Amino acid sequence: MFVKSVDASDYANTGDKPTELLGTFVKEIGYYLNPEYYYEKPEIENDPKLVRGLRKCIETLSESDEVEDKISIQLAQYKGATDLFSIRAPIRQRSTLASVEWWKSYGAETPDLQFLVVKVLSLGCSAS
Repeated sequence: MFVKSVDASDYANTGDKPTELLGTFVKEIGYYLNPEYYYEKPEIENDPKLVRGLRKCIETLSESDEVEDKISIQLAQYKGATDLFSIRAPIRQRSTLASVEWWKSYGAETPDLQFLVVKVLSLGCSAS
């Protein structure tokens, strides 16, 4: 739909293992886009390693430049806690709902970002 499949053979030539790539994506997205961590520790936004990993994940998994641009705009909504992210329930449940459930419940106004986050985090959960 919004996220392209990644051919693991592409990474064999670079020496990257697909499982390491997935692990990096899950770690970067899982930390940066986990509302419990992000809103409690805004310095996450200034961590170059996390931001680089997040942007690389978005770039790699977006099916087109258009989708990547939409995700960037939607990321700003999340970062600014605007729209649906600004009402009481999502604020209150940042630390009580699992990240995937929080995004499923409150990411409707950021559908491309929601799809990416849920897809990557669900892959990480099923791989463990």
